[in-house]
Amino acid sequence: MDDRIVIDDYVLPSTLSLREVKEVVMSTKYLRGFRVSFIRMTLMVAGPLLWMGFGSQSARAIQCGDTITTDITLTANLGPCPGDGLVLNGDQITVNLNGRTISGTAVGSGILFNGVQQATIKGPGTVTNFGTGITMGGGAGAVMIYNIIFTRNTEAIWMAHPNGNIRVFNNVILGTGQQGKGIEIGGGSTAYIYQNTVSGYPVGIYIGTEAPNVFVDENLVTLNQTGIWAFYPDRTCFTIRGNRVLFNQGDGIRTGANPASMVTMMAELPIWCPQGIGGDIEDNTVTNNQRNGILVQAGSLSSQYIFDNEVSSNKTKGISVQGSRMPGATGVVQTIGNYTTRNGTDLFWDDVGMNYCWQQNVYSTSSPLLLPGC
Repeated sequence: MDDRIVIDDYVLPSTLSLREVKEVVMSTKYLRGFRVSFIRMTLMVAGPLLWMGFGSQSARAIQCGDTITTDITLTANLGPCPGDGLVLNGDQITVNLNGRTISGTAVGSGILFNGVQQATIKGPGTVTNFGTGITMGGGAGAVMIYNIIFTRNTEAIWMAHPNGNIRVFNNVILGTGQQGKGIEIGGGSTAYIYQNTVSGYPVGIYIGTEAPNVFVDENLVTLNQTGIWAFYPDRTCFTIRGNRVLFNQGDGIRTGANPASMVTMMAELPIWCPQGIGGDIEDNTVTNNQRNGILVQAGSLSSQYIFDNEVSSNKTKGISVQGSRMPGATGVVQTIGNYTTRNGTDLFWDDVGMNYCWQQNVYSTSSPLLLPGC
């Protein structure tokens, strides 16, 4: 009998062995809070019990597409909505899903930010079957999104150039494997993405351009095509730390774009970041991905530091560094203190460019055999 993972009413696509399924489920703090049982050798992970108590409520029932300007607590499910679920407009708004579901018809946004300065979206609750689960535009201010299950949305959370501090944590984000991204971080924001489970997307967590401070910490990113992708290190600043990135069909963690895409952006002025442009990839566990564990495509100007990761059993390469082909590139890549084992090739460099070095890594295989020291 095939093994499968069921979270809420959603079945994760999987051909994993029972041992591998258990590894996926038990490797996140958030899923450990779920009720786990074995039924005919099928691992069932039921969603958290929904609190059914009544909180504050509006004078009338909330309808699909309503504009929300004050705090609300849902007391009934909303939808299926033909367009947007809720539209937030105002300052310091809290939406308490209160164990309810906002559902759509594969278009619109479950919750759309429209001129919001500060907002909190909190569960338990579910946002399902929208074009985008939550869309944040410019001027979103301080935002928290937590304890929500997102299922069957083309894109779960899209931060489209918001301003301020954005915190997204303790969510379960499940796609259909067909299109979109689990979490997409646009420019302008300081974003903290931590302790989420992201699965079933072409890209699990995507860091776009113009983002001055992005922290992706302690997430479980599994069964996507690409796990975590920092698209353009020369125009963003990121830290990818302490994540478990496993069983993705492509690369586990990837930085950089294809060289042709990067050339078209070279004329733009670099973004300014407090700690310098580029990023750190550190203390992650990256295992059993079908291509590279960590793929670093060097930038022209940025510095990338690959420190203290455990990278194992990835099909193609453990840590792969592709040098910049830009004329006059000064970008730096340092690969230090990583433990790599049982990968197709543990450490790889394409022998292009300069300012790249390796030090104090544990590995069995490398290409070339001798890598430049730091």
